[in-house]
Amino acid sequence: MKHNLIRQALQAATTAAVVGEESGDDTEVIGNVVVGDDSDGLDEHLKSTYAGLRWDFIDAWMWDLVTQLPRVKYVAPEEMPNRITATFHGDPGTRRAFTWYQDIAMVEPGAILSTDPSFPEDATLTVEAEASTSNEGEAFYRVVVTGLTPGLTYYYRVGDTFTGKWSDTGTFETADGEDDFSFITITDTQARGGASEAVVSANTIAEALRTAPDAEFIVHGGDVVQTSEEENDWIELFGYAQESLLATTIAPVSGNHDAGTDEFTQHFALRAVNGQDTTTGVYYSYDYNDAHFVMLNTNEGRDGHNATDMSDQDYEPISDAQLAWIEEDVEQALARGAKWIILTTHKGPYTAGAHAADPDILSLRDRLVPLIDELDVDLVLQGHDHYWTRTEELASDPDSPVRAKRLKSDVITEVIGGIKIDYKVDQRGTVFVTPGTAGSKHYGQMQGIAEGDAPFGNEEYLDLFDRLGGGVRFSSNSYESFLEVLVTDGRLTVNRHEVGSNDKASFAEGFGIDRGITPVDEQLAALPKAAGIKLTDEPAVAAARAAVRTLTKAQRAHLAHLDRLEAAEAALGELHGTASSDGSDVAWADPEATERQPLTVTNDQRRDLADVPVRLQIAHTPEVPADTFALATSRSVPVPFEIETWAPGGTSVVWAKLDELPKRSSQVVWAYFGGRGATTNDPRDVWSRQFALVEHFANSASSGDVLVDATGRAAGTLVGADLESASGSAAGLTGGGTARFDGSRLQYGGNIGKNTREFTLSVVLSMTPEDVAGLTGGMGTLVARKAAGEDDPALQLGIRKADGLVQTLTPSAARPPRSRRTANRTSSR
Repeated sequence: MKHNLIRQALQAATTAAVVGEESGDDTEVIGNVVVGDDSDGLDEHLKSTYAGLRWDFIDAWMWDLVTQLPRVKYVAPEEMPNRITATFHGDPGTRRAFTWYQDIAMVEPGAILSTDPSFPEDATLTVEAEASTSNEGEAFYRVVVTGLTPGLTYYYRVGDTFTGKWSDTGTFETADGEDDFSFITITDTQARGGASEAVVSANTIAEALRTAPDAEFIVHGGDVVQTSEEENDWIELFGYAQESLLATTIAPVSGNHDAGTDEFTQHFALRAVNGQDTTTGVYYSYDYNDAHFVMLNTNEGRDGHNATDMSDQDYEPISDAQLAWIEEDVEQALARGAKWIILTTHKGPYTAGAHAADPDILSLRDRLVPLIDELDVDLVLQGHDHYWTRTEELASDPDSPVRAKRLKSDVITEVIGGIKIDYKVDQRGTVFVTPGTAGSKHYGQMQGIAEGDAPFGNEEYLDLFDRLGGGVRFSSNSYESFLEVLVTDGRLTVNRHEVGSNDKASFAEGFGIDRGITPVDEQLAALPKAAGIKLTDEPAVAAARAAVRTLTKAQRAHLAHLDRLEAAEAALGELHGTASSDGSDVAWADPEATERQPLTVTNDQRRDLADVPVRLQIAHTPEVPADTFALATSRSVPVPFEIETWAPGGTSVVWAKLDELPKRSSQVVWAYFGGRGATTNDPRDVWSRQFALVEHFANSASSGDVLVDATGRAAGTLVGADLESASGSAAGLTGGGTARFDGSRLQYGGNIGKNTREFTLSVVLSMTPEDVAGLTGGMGTLVARKAAGEDDPALQLGIRKADGLVQTLTPSAARPPRSRRTANRTSSR
């Protein structure tokens, strides 16, 4: 009743009465006006009085329900919102849902959202929450937010919108509907009562977000906690992982350990479809840009069987209604244009830990696998078995004891930063993956399943797999792990990371699916033969060349019709008069150019180079604008380039990317000046995927400026003094950009160099004798790499004060290994 009276009083207040002209004896507290006496006509016992005077009830003040007055904000820990999750609830571009628990006398439960983390009054959305009571008698709240704008970063808080007892700020990113994206996959955090297991699982989640800071959400494969009916399991895990959970959106499926009656839906707000029974979990789906995600509930069994007992295996997972929904849902997604189909299921048909021969798993092979095959699902993410596995690409085979057969696609291999990733080209079957476990419970290979125990031969079954267990060196299964999945139009890349005994993640291996080669090859095959080339074919030839340049060396090597493009380019050169049929003359690739120079590039190494940027110094640069410059091969094929410095009359520096440069060989490229330029050139094309950061220091900047590097993938903020750049000859690199750092630094965010076992740092730097003499320590650090949240850099490069030589420092010792509570725990499967 009291709350209703307060609400009525607030609703009755008018704007005029709130604002007023007189403020009485004012006192400034934290920048806000405090009403002193009653002569101003304002009611000091109404929150609206203070809100009208723009008091900050987000961070500075809260409303005291006892005194009916504001007080400096302090929320006791037990009053704070907790167990907060942000989930998809339909379209990830326009909707989000939130669930939380809070032990206070709630007046107006809700959430506030804004694209500004300060939550300004004129740009903040307030959404009312629905209050419910959990199985344990606690109050919990759900909010579903609609009408969000795609492609934006939002900030939010949940709590009591009236008293101002808010959570810490969370954040998420809405899908933009078109761009490449990445997400994280974890499974079986399965923390149980007691902090130690929750700490392990929470650290895995934190390491995943640190390793993949651009990941837009986390897919959880189920078994979030050990015993869903034990609320302390949820409290422990969500408490230790709360900071991480506030930094992302989670898309979970229910595991058998999450299947207690209504427990899953009391911690995750998800959009149930198809009139389903949500007692043990929820099945749902969502489109995220070009990918469609199908999330199953394997606790919902056939013929109305709900497996609320975590040890229940004697049933057929997935109801007939859910199977029918999967088929209809995926077919509709494909009709909408989905390019990738990713299915997540807790109990999976192809794992190789302790559950491979369980009756419920055998049922999935009989009933789910044929449908997965029929729908051309690309990737199945599984949980339950706590053992890292990856199958070959599989197709359903009902007559086989293992109910599947291996298919074989061509494979290309990329090696970047010491990492080898195999991509199946136009994969025809489905790959089933179990990420291992994000928690402390681990299984061994076919644990407890002796030969003859299962209705199939163990070796025949294991022959379906491409990876079985293994750590960073494929020798163990004792560490937590997670997957980072990158999704583009032409590629699906899955990188697996392990969290070692020092609690830090390291890259273990990667694999993927490549669909970028075939469309380009078809584009090449569609070109006319050289004998039939006409000038009107030039746009198609140029487009084909541009498409080829988007491919990596490994992808280009797989093209079957690249020679057709090269023949077409040569034929066009003859038609333009820029090339001769016998190659005896090198005619002008740019007929409008006023001058050209041959530039010789030599590879004196004992290995071939591919996709290599080369630094070209152009002495006596003609007096023409930079936008009239172009580069071409002797066959008039355009060469991608980036201009570092342009100095008419002096020495200019240009970086060019050559597709191939054989060992012990030279190649001539032609520089054209004063012509039509290179209107289709993109300087970022020079720096292929193996370059994470390239900065030339060729442009001056002011403090606070954000400088995007040459790759277009890294952005650094200038901190401290302004930076003045000029062309110079540092270390003999005539004409290059130089900058003197004096009380400033260029600071890059994100995880630069991630997904690499090794990386190369190349930098040209120098210090004056006065600089060296002024060093206060033993070394002047000029380049440093530090992980977020860490006090000390993991890498420092600088110049020693003693002798002026360059020195590199790395940590002298790793952290001692943490104590693990359990390993290979097998009880309560």
